[in-house]
Amino acid sequence: MNHLEEVITEFHKYPIPPLFKRELSIPADTDKVTTLIGLRRTGKTYYLFQIIQQLLNEGLDKKRIFYINFEDERLSELTTSDLSTIIELYYKINPGADILYLFFDEIQEIDGWERFVRRLTEKKNARIFLTGSSSKLLSQEIATSLRGRTLSYNLFPLSFREFLVAKGFKSEFPLIESERGLLKRHLDEYLEYGGFPELLEYDRTIRIRTLKEYIDLMIYRDLVERYGIEKISALKFMIKSLVRNFARELSVRKLRNYLLSAKVSLSPVKVYEYFSYLEDINFIFLIRKYGKGVREVEGSIPK
Repeated sequence: MNHLEEVITEFHKYPIPPLFKRELSIPADTDKVTTLIGLRRTGKTYYLFQIIQQLLNEGLDKKRIFYINFEDERLSELTTSDLSTIIELYYKINPGADILYLFFDEIQEIDGWERFVRRLTEKKNARIFLTGSSSKLLSQEIATSLRGRTLSYNLFPLSFREFLVAKGFKSEFPLIESERGLLKRHLDEYLEYGGFPELLEYDRTIRIRTLKEYIDLMIYRDLVERYGIEKISALKFMIKSLVRNFARELSVRKLRNYLLSAKVSLSPVKVYEYFSYLEDINFIFLIRKYGKGVREVEGSIPK
């Protein structure tokens, strides 16, 4: 048994991990390639498991589903030419299958994966689901690579409603005093630590350290590696400034002046570039004032 077959066999033998339903709704029966993107650690892998569980609940045999995580170290030597083995294994296990169900996690680890997926969409009746990290798989790049054959969905950290479900908070309105107190406690926790699913399992100290790890991971893998950023200290300071000033009006000029006041030198062009990079990886989102006309909206200072 080769490594690829071993990974697939393990998936078929092991149970799906415990899940709680996310609010994002993705159809499981589309002919388009479904691509799930988003910030690191938002639960993209578990969302794939949610779709898989849905298919199992509908009566699909688990052996009809192939789930492959390309970050598995056993697949580190895998190349594009090896990907056709997946299809061979599928028909070996499911002879005569009319539809292929393929779930590819972190597929950007394989150079040239786009050609393989395009070939499948052209020649096979397949349901294909992909995930990828923000550092190597941006929504606009996916659209270009797959040439109109994909539907992209962005998975965000837990909403407060999802956070309450994960915490097991179930109450019907109107709430009594004890329920209101518990709800406010959960809200304080959510506002302080955010909605990354993994953090629910940790105490305060581990949560803070984990969030710092997330920031470092996003800086060094999603930004420095991808865009070749040299002024890492300036980027870190800029990120801290944005986090501390969230939901406030902001412009590139204001941000640069704030950096200069702290003796952090960064040209206006670089500030704008770094700002756009953070948008690309879904670290920040700009919200403009509501207006009836395009000029009014676009002319407003975003938050």
